[in-house]
Amino acid sequence: MPLEAGSHIAFYSDALLFLIHLVFTKIADVVSREVNDNFGKLIPYQATGVGLNYDLTTVALGPAPFNIQGRDGASFSENKYFSVAPVRTKVLLELLDMVETAARAKI
Repeated sequence: MPLEAGSHIAFYSDALLFLIHLVFTKIADVVSREVNDNFGKLIPYQATGVGLNYDLTTVALGPAPFNIQGRDGASFSENKYFSVAPVRTKVLLELLDMVETAARAKI
């Protein structure tokens, strides 16, 4: 039986996945204020993804990165996400559960 090379999944979550660390909220607030000051338009910014990768200079053709991002074309309020990882689907679901748990605990 062939090994699973990687997984991807679209999902919904009521957890604020990208606010795991408050520094991203602070940065988003600063960027939003600067855009308002510089362009005269209040456009709220927020984190839209998180990713992990290996040093691409060490491997010519390697596995995919681990990414979680807001689903393209979905509004922030939809809480719709997409994730890809070079792991089995079962493991990806476990990792996403870890992220949701951390986001809910705000660690």
